[in-house]
Amino acid sequence: MDIKMTTHFILDNKLKAQSKVIREILELTKKEAYPSKDATHLASFLESCFYVMEEGKRKEIKQGLKEQEKIKKREELKAKKKEEEAMMAALEAEAPEPEILDIGAPKQEEGGLPLLDLSEDSDTSNLAKREYVLKIYGSPIGILVDKDENGKYIYNIVEPLLDKKILDKAKASYGKELERKNELFANISYMKNVAENSAKKSKIKFNEMMVQKIKYYLSRDLIGAGSFDTLLFDEKVKEITYSGKNKKIKVNYDNLGEMDTNILIKDNKEVNNLIKKIGFATNKAVNMKNPILNVNFQGLKFEGVIGLGDHNSKLRIRRLLG
Repeated sequence: MDIKMTTHFILDNKLKAQSKVIREILELTKKEAYPSKDATHLASFLESCFYVMEEGKRKEIKQGLKEQEKIKKREELKAKKKEEEAMMAALEAEAPEPEILDIGAPKQEEGGLPLLDLSEDSDTSNLAKREYVLKIYGSPIGILVDKDENGKYIYNIVEPLLDKKILDKAKASYGKELERKNELFANISYMKNVAENSAKKSKIKFNEMMVQKIKYYLSRDLIGAGSFDTLLFDEKVKEITYSGKNKKIKVNYDNLGEMDTNILIKDNKEVNNLIKKIGFATNKAVNMKNPILNVNFQGLKFEGVIGLGDHNSKLRIRRLLG
């Protein structure tokens, strides 16, 4: 009896020891493998720090390269501008001086409306005001030469009123076709279609008067001389001078001498196009490499220079003797 009990207790203690070992092993197996969550977060944070530092270095290098590229471009532009200025100075030095011409009496443009005489006497040099009408591309264009508040004569052109949005739409949609096929200007149904569609695209109500107005402006700008057209049609204008953008065109008029007009051209593009157009019509190549025009054409002398860089284009037109 005693022996059994002793044996039982000895065995019981061993079982307890074994159970303890087993519990410890089980506790260990419950622990998460390394790294722990904290360790993982720390590693991620450190990795992010290194990434930010590396990205910062990359950005610095990239920014530095951009700055170098900007500096390089600025230097190239400066060098190009100096080269253009030197070229312009050399070309202007070579440009011929305009001749002083003896202009005869002006002639009425064929097909134009009769000039409105304001006096029975043919000598109108003492009149304070001149007003008359020219017919250009089928439209009546008013001319008023009068003194301003300072007593200086001004040459005013009164053209048909047309919303610029309609004209811009018409040029964008039909300009190239009209330049290729000038005969379309005489096609009434075609021009009406141009006016109707351009007004519709501009969200402006169409009226029949738009047809002749749009024909006038498209003829003037596409096959004519643009803002210079009326001055060229008016034979009382002996000389036309354009000296640069945002400056009013000047004319030498009949017996009244030099005066400003109400025509102001905002950029050189229109003048450059006219110079090139006259050059093309007279078989003279006019471009950036050869920017000087000096020709006689249709009873007029054209002397012009295409502006290079920041330089203004210049154009002088004189009426030759008949």
